[in-house]
Amino acid sequence: MLQTKETKEKAKVMLTQYLSGLSVTDTLLVLNTATALILNESDQHEDQDMKKPFISSQANFLPRHAGRSCSVESDPELQQYIHSIHERRTIKQITEMCRVKFGDKRGPSKSSIHRYIQKMTELAQQENKSHE
Repeated sequence: MLQTKETKEKAKVMLTQYLSGLSVTDTLLVLNTATALILNESDQHEDQDMKKPFISSQANFLPRHAGRSCSVESDPELQQYIHSIHERRTIKQITEMCRVKFGDKRGPSKSSIHRYIQKMTELAQQENKSHE
């Protein structure tokens, strides 16, 4: 494994030789893409000599570090209710129904419901892909 000094030297070479002249956004895009390629390559060659990095390619590179969890995720009864009513209803309708059942204080916002449904949809899609 490289030492800190060697790592910094290699990073400087990479930045000056390959990434100079790019905007910060483009530089980060290139580095993120390179990281994804490295992780994907290491996942495909697990049994060979290539050492697998400590981060899985399934990792979320920009995790959400909220001060607290979403109001829906921290309330199992609310989750169950949303699962039972979300089919064929708009976010606005679900929000109103939650506010009627749980009150204004406990009822989640539209954006909170949207984030929760979006997260559950993504998890279901990932699960479906893993069963194919």
